[in-house]
Amino acid sequence: MPYIFSPLLWLMLLPLIAGALSPAVGKVSGKARNWLSAALEFLAFLVALHLFLLVSGGSPPAFSLPGLSLDGLGVFMALTVTLLGFTATLYSVKYMDGEMNLDRYYLCLHLFVAGMLAMVLADSLVSMYVALEVMTLASCVLVAHRTGKEAAEAGYKYVILCTLGAVFMLLSILLTYQVFGTLQLAELKGRVPYDSAVVLPYIGLFAVLGLGLKAGMVPLHAWLPDAHAEAPSSVSSLLSGAMIHTAAFALMRLLSAVSVLTPGGEVGSLLVSFGLISMVVGTMLALAQTDMKRMMAYSSVDHIGFILLGAGLATPLGLLGSLYHVLSHSLGKGLLFLCAGAVIKASGTRSFRELGGLSRSMPVTAVLTLIAVLSLAGVPPFTGFVSKFFVCMAAFEAGYPALVVVMLVVSVTTLAYLLRFFHAVFMGEPSGRSLEAREASSAMLAPMLLLAFLCVLFGVYPTPVVEMLSGAVGLLLGGA
Repeated sequence: MPYIFSPLLWLMLLPLIAGALSPAVGKVSGKARNWLSAALEFLAFLVALHLFLLVSGGSPPAFSLPGLSLDGLGVFMALTVTLLGFTATLYSVKYMDGEMNLDRYYLCLHLFVAGMLAMVLADSLVSMYVALEVMTLASCVLVAHRTGKEAAEAGYKYVILCTLGAVFMLLSILLTYQVFGTLQLAELKGRVPYDSAVVLPYIGLFAVLGLGLKAGMVPLHAWLPDAHAEAPSSVSSLLSGAMIHTAAFALMRLLSAVSVLTPGGEVGSLLVSFGLISMVVGTMLALAQTDMKRMMAYSSVDHIGFILLGAGLATPLGLLGSLYHVLSHSLGKGLLFLCAGAVIKASGTRSFRELGGLSRSMPVTAVLTLIAVLSLAGVPPFTGFVSKFFVCMAAFEAGYPALVVVMLVVSVTTLAYLLRFFHAVFMGEPSGRSLEAREASSAMLAPMLLLAFLCVLFGVYPTPVVEMLSGAVGLLLGGA
């Protein structure tokens, strides 16, 4: 098939076209730029959905581009990225209205989405690394978008730490080439030299450090609360709902390709340990917050722990739970950050101690926030329950009942601090800044309603996702 007719090409081109057009169109009409951005991101989502349906039909099409390829693993993540990209862009139309430097904002937002797409569709470690750098640079500008002192500090910390992560990633890539003689993911599996047993764990270690930092894994999570707190909520939705998952996904793919993601293996045990530490530390730190966005950032550290733990078990059920939790956390945390943005825009504060009674003036936002809270805590019938159930069952079947107990305690604690936040913001009598708050605009509510609907749908009816992810798990267990 000629490249020009390839849906994979258009999946990559649409965000890039949107980014290229945004500054030019913005010079003529800010409103046209905003809605064109949302329309092109929606088209990218439709292309990803089309590819997803083709792959899930049982006969994956042979679409590829230089440096990129399509399979059941990549198309699942591409669909997640484009969904969050579309909802964040549509939300930005009204949420970012009146702010400065919006041409730059939309340019970097689209480059951010394009970088994440390239990351999950990369067919080699070289293209994966280039995508990582594009994603980092675009997101750094977005974190520091509001140009205040705190935003500048958050952006500076973010770029320094992510550069350190890129160095570890580069070391892993160099060692991989030294051992295997290739950086193509499809060629790595089955090419493990007989004398590489000493080097392989270091490939895995450097990959875990490099991509684990990008994913917000403890103890490499220091950038995450500052970046989330200072970035616009639309960007926070992408950072927590999509970016950290692309890093975790890339890590799983790399470790699988070099054959170190095995049950009970050294690297798998390392992932389980980091996952356990992340969920416990993230939960404890989230409990201590009164700034709603910092609380949500530490909650993401907690949830990345579930993803890493499931991946580290390296069993079919563990990987299924890990990938399903990528989806459930993307939907739930993406929704929660958008709800928080609506509250902040209406009230002018991130501190939930200054709020109360918002359910009277913002009833739709209140209901949507509650859905996000219950899903993230793993309460049935929402999607977070399904993913956490799979990870818990995987740990139990692998012979680690103590891990199940820890995960249950963490989930209950997550429910406690999220309900505390919900009660402080939406319940009781309106006071302080709540008195002047009004419901979010329809352009902001629409993407929130979409994410909330999916939180419910994939909790009540998980079968299609499970079937799709089962094929993706097979690819991970079988290599690249």
